[in-house]
Amino acid sequence: MRWVLGVDPVFRAEIERRNPESSAWLEGLPTLCRALGRRWGVVQDGAPRHGRTSMVVPVVGARGPAVLKLVSPVGRVEAEARALSVLAGRGAVSLLAVSVDDRALLLDRIDGPSLAGLDDPHEAVGLAGEVAARVAGVPAPDDAPKLAALAATWLRELRAQHVKAQEAGVPVPEELSCAAIDVIEALTGDTTDTLTHGDLSLENIMRSAAGRWLAIDPLLLCGPVAYEAHTVVRSLLPRIVASERPAALLRELTRRFCDTAHADYEQSQLLSLARSVASYYWEAQHHGNPANVERLRRLSMLTGRMLA
Repeated sequence: MRWVLGVDPVFRAEIERRNPESSAWLEGLPTLCRALGRRWGVVQDGAPRHGRTSMVVPVVGARGPAVLKLVSPVGRVEAEARALSVLAGRGAVSLLAVSVDDRALLLDRIDGPSLAGLDDPHEAVGLAGEVAARVAGVPAPDDAPKLAALAATWLRELRAQHVKAQEAGVPVPEELSCAAIDVIEALTGDTTDTLTHGDLSLENIMRSAAGRWLAIDPLLLCGPVAYEAHTVVRSLLPRIVASERPAALLRELTRRFCDTAHADYEQSQLLSLARSVASYYWEAQHHGNPANVERLRRLSMLTGRMLA
């Protein structure tokens, strides 16, 4: 069967910008899909979709609908495959087959919608918390990177970012930077032994045909479920900063997530502060969208006031 892929020009440009050597991978996609289709007994069953680092092609085979996920050289196929294998469908999409050498995954098909499409933000973060709790119930394998071990690198980067922001005249207040540094230093002593998704945005939680909410695109990371609060709430950041009571809404949404995720509320706030400051600095120093940079600055300030 002829595979009709039609790589999106915006996706192509972004992948090649981030890794110029990705051109060969992009050009070889049709040949790769045909080979994987024969190997796994699937044929194309719809138009491809593009994410930030991958292309997903709907397919169908003897086991029913599935998706062929083709991970670009920008992504981390080994970590995702390992995480999905360990989770084994507990809070996440099921992995049907994998070829690390081909940077390809065959997954159960989940057509959505995602939690980002829900009108009620409180319902959305509550459901996200339930997914986070299921993931956090899975013991981390020995080879899973520990958030505590990554904290030292995170700490060096944040300090360097703060100095750069000071030089540019756009730092967060000194007390917020110091608080964020204290949070990351404390994280080096974390002893959590269960998995966390690592990038649990509302867009990364989708409803299956059976009505279950499942996570996609997990990272292989061992850490506290409280770490997820920032990513979940950040998905609603435009709505939060535009509300009449942004601090109150931020507090309500964080608490709602913590209640259903069984996460420690204070730890969630502290980690959210550190991640908000780090995200603001990173986006501001890497030519991020100005509106998003300003929202992240406001999130840092709001979270800091919540902890005051």
